[in-house]
Amino acid sequence: MEKKPTNPEPNIANPNSNDSPKEPEMENKQTNPEPNVFPDIVNPNDLPKEPEIEKKIAPNNDVNSSSDHKSVNTQNLNNSINSHPKIDHEDKTIHIPSKNHTTSMQIYQPKNQCEPHKNIVLLKTHKTGSSTLQNILYRFGDVRGLSFVLPAVDVYMGNPAYFHPKFVLQTPGGYNILANHARFHKENMARIMPANTKYISILRYPPKQFESMFSYYSFNNRYHTSLEGFASRAQELYDKHEGGNPRHSGLNPVLYDLGLHKNDLATPGKIDDYIKFIEDSFDLILIAEYLKESLILLKELMCWDMEEIVYFSSNKRDNSLVKEIPKQTEKQLLTWHAGDFKLYLHFNRTLHRKIEEYGVQRMQTEVKILNKMIDDLSEDCLQGTKSVSELGGKTVIKRYVLKPNAKNKRTCARMTYPAYDYLMMLKQKQKLRRPGLKRNL
Repeated sequence: MEKKPTNPEPNIANPNSNDSPKEPEMENKQTNPEPNVFPDIVNPNDLPKEPEIEKKIAPNNDVNSSSDHKSVNTQNLNNSINSHPKIDHEDKTIHIPSKNHTTSMQIYQPKNQCEPHKNIVLLKTHKTGSSTLQNILYRFGDVRGLSFVLPAVDVYMGNPAYFHPKFVLQTPGGYNILANHARFHKENMARIMPANTKYISILRYPPKQFESMFSYYSFNNRYHTSLEGFASRAQELYDKHEGGNPRHSGLNPVLYDLGLHKNDLATPGKIDDYIKFIEDSFDLILIAEYLKESLILLKELMCWDMEEIVYFSSNKRDNSLVKEIPKQTEKQLLTWHAGDFKLYLHFNRTLHRKIEEYGVQRMQTEVKILNKMIDDLSEDCLQGTKSVSELGGKTVIKRYVLKPNAKNKRTCARMTYPAYDYLMMLKQKQKLRRPGLKRNL
């Protein structure tokens, strides 16, 4: 296997410990980008795409919705799919019944040597849909008895420090899946993950991502202003209120999650180098606005079945808290988060190239199948949603309510576990594997 590049940053341990280097104050102030470097784009639908893809694949726009299936142009597809595709378990070919039910269309033929891949790192980024991905990985590993890299305390593994094995709940026998929040440090992650591990992450259109983070983590209390107020005076308020080692950065927060040093968050050359580093270090970067297409590419990468990527959106805010971003504020946030925007543009284009390589028609068909599977599971499992307060009452999110007859169905339960509850269950399972503890299973 080709050796991937190592993290350009040194290992940073827990900032509260004596062996942790202190981050100096930022020397480079955020400045407006050059006029032609970051185009004046205020709508993710207007983002530049590969010419051949733009007319064929429309964004899902369903980061927090599992029921909006209007995102994919299916005019050329059969409109009479009334059941799950039939799978021939001899040749693993999926067939969709045609309109007259006398013929079928082959859409998926896995490689003969393809074996499901079990070792994966999800570098969770804040408010991008990563909790939905986390649930997919939790379920995949849980049903197979795989071993997870779990935080020894809290739900983070070191943040704001870089990931380090000392933050991990120790489990004998090695690990398969890392899917909890941790700032990316490739060398330290490689110390505990198998050599053939796949690395993935997810991005979201920066103004939408930051609005969600601003609301969820009550940034109005940190910066003493509204989202619009912050956007209009971002440099001033960031310098005044950010602090030395934030868990959630007010400048280019996704690059920060991905491991870019705080002092480099406003330096264009460092940002360019780090985007290249991320490209070389990760096997797939998903895009929230194209979540279903991204998941199908993940399925292909991991040699998984379609059922592995079926999802209900996790950690969705109550609709009353979702704020419409004024156009002027959106433009200001794109300027302020120029690094995150450049990162997003780069991997948005990369995703569309991957879709083109995968086959646009094939992708449209598989998205339609995924939508149908989500609809069927929703009908089977879900009675509705309820609003639940989080973070000490600072925010309100939606939780799923299962139908009475679905509460004992393992798939329904696993797909709707709150992230924290699922984490606690996985911790308990792995503690039972530790030497000296009696199993009572």
